[in-house]
Amino acid sequence: MSPLLLVVTDIDGNLLDHFSYGFDDALPALSQLCELHIALIPNNSKTAPELQPLRNLLAINDPYIV
Repeated sequence: MSPLLLVVTDIDGNLLDHFSYGFDDALPALSQLCELHIALIPNNSKTAPELQPLRNLLAINDPYIV
């Protein structure tokens, strides 16, 4: 049985560019996490309704921390 792997990351300045809030630079890593079935757990001070549009845009269905 394979171990459950996950990545926990802050959103602002890590997953999203600190200045533009773009995520183009993160797309290759996000794609690879998906291919390897590694969960991505976003962690942020935003509220759940504020985080949901980004989760939808990036197709993140894993749990999250707000």
